[in-house]
Amino acid sequence: MFLEDYWMDGENLQQRWYREFKLALIQKDAKEIAMLIERMPEKFDSLEMMQESAYLLKSAISFIEDLRDETQLSMQKIKKNIEFIESHDDAKVHRRLDITS
Repeated sequence: MFLEDYWMDGENLQQRWYREFKLALIQKDAKEIAMLIERMPEKFDSLEMMQESAYLLKSAISFIEDLRDETQLSMQKIKKNIEFIESHDDAKVHRRLDITS
């Protein structure tokens, strides 16, 4: 959650954004990361803050790419399971399980 509701003592917008973005990365909160990227400050107070923010953005890209890869792998597994289930029609399954015939 972008903390518009309160200010930390002496904290400006860039510092607050940086802190929140860092926290979202630590928590691996993709929704919060996306929201904070949309609200990224247009300028930073110092070159150091800009460089640190660039590093965090690179980390966010890496995290999102990992999520994408994990999701793709899960989708492939689900599709294989569906294909397996659909390849065995109900009649074959019932005949094999019918111990009275």
